[in-house]
Amino acid sequence: MTSVSVATQSGRPSQWADAVLAAQLFAIDPSGVGGILVRSAAGPVRDQWMQSLRRCLPVDTPFQTAPLHISLDRLLGGLDLAATLASGKRAMEPGVLTRADGGVVVLSMCERWPVALAAQVACAMDRGVVQLARDGLSASQPACFGIVALDEGLPDEPRPPTALCDRIALQIDLDAIEPREAGKFSVPSEQMAKARRVFTGMEAPKSAVVEALCAAAAALGITSLRAPLAALRVAQLHAALAGRTTVADDDAVVAARLVLAPRAEVLPQVPSEIAETPENKQPQHDTTLGSEAEAQQSQRLEGKLEDLVIAAAAAAIPKDILRALQGSRPRAANSAQQDGRSGQSRHSASRGRAIGVRAADRTQS
Repeated sequence: MTSVSVATQSGRPSQWADAVLAAQLFAIDPSGVGGILVRSAAGPVRDQWMQSLRRCLPVDTPFQTAPLHISLDRLLGGLDLAATLASGKRAMEPGVLTRADGGVVVLSMCERWPVALAAQVACAMDRGVVQLARDGLSASQPACFGIVALDEGLPDEPRPPTALCDRIALQIDLDAIEPREAGKFSVPSEQMAKARRVFTGMEAPKSAVVEALCAAAAALGITSLRAPLAALRVAQLHAALAGRTTVADDDAVVAARLVLAPRAEVLPQVPSEIAETPENKQPQHDTTLGSEAEAQQSQRLEGKLEDLVIAAAAAAIPKDILRALQGSRPRAANSAQQDGRSGQSRHSASRGRAIGVRAADRTQS
């Protein structure tokens, strides 16, 4: 079993290296990260990544799967008929979200989830509890978890429900990765345990880091306030993984690449003077300056950090999103049902997981 380094190599890391890093960051604090959106069809690469993710989590971490057509009773919990008949009193059976408290829930084929079920998951993520009031039962059960949302849709098809995407910090794409490139990775349990301890004692991030992430989100046309908050959380986790309690500039760069770039709605204006890769061009403080000169240099470095973070996010925009933005055509939006508009949403017959043999598409011949 090989170990993939977390440190950024010269140039932009490979897609598999980013996928590995996302798994490690998520495993430190699943509920704090919110989740990972995994764009990938079923196959060996996704299986390898899922197995490796479980190795990054503590051994006793709850790991539940919620299939596409799960019922509300199974998701939230409901009346346990067998126990009720045996005891003569109403007994409750916990749902998937409750059983996953402190762990992870895998949402299969998330791009086809009904908006109503997605809203229930989002509500539980926000509150950290599942409020049940049905079948004569009334209970509030803890449900603090992170989600792994498996998106098997094509790039031009509707995305998973907005309620979930907005709460998921990390997004990775495994479809372009060849099976031979997806090596097994492992992180020593001691390192992950140390990262969790360091994260609990994190210092408040510098204002320059917060401002740089907010400026990058604005430059990318991201309107949700959750995005820069998620990026800041990922930056802190990246610092904790390196054993640091203070967020550094390179942590902000990594957060912009993993969190903000996949959410891009417009192409940002990258300063022309940023010629080198953001990972290799970090500003350095000059400790020999006086107080006034040091203050002026600090202002310049804050501006430089903002440019570096924007450049890192621009360089990491996924290819399908980049083509849509360069072509000035809107990105694939969620279905009408998911966006709250009335009317019956139309679904392509080719959506979801392919079953059996499918006729070739001859429209481009």
